[in-house]
Amino acid sequence: MLAYVVFAAGLAAFMWLMWRFARFADRRGIGGGLMGIADDLYHPAAKDQQEEHRAAEERVVPSPSPGDPL
Repeated sequence: MLAYVVFAAGLAAFMWLMWRFARFADRRGIGGGLMGIADDLYHPAAKDQQEEHRAAEERVVPSPSPGDPL
């Protein structure tokens, strides 16, 4: 019985650490590189969509302030 409790506690600690790392990676914006290989293998359309989204973000031009000359 003690072995099950130790295993469950270890699994819970591992899952908590992975959750904390996922939050850290999401806040820093570094998660894309971690899953890039898996996306290439199992969902290649996701990579195309990410590249298109990234290109669209770069194309956005900030709108001029009122009163700025055109």
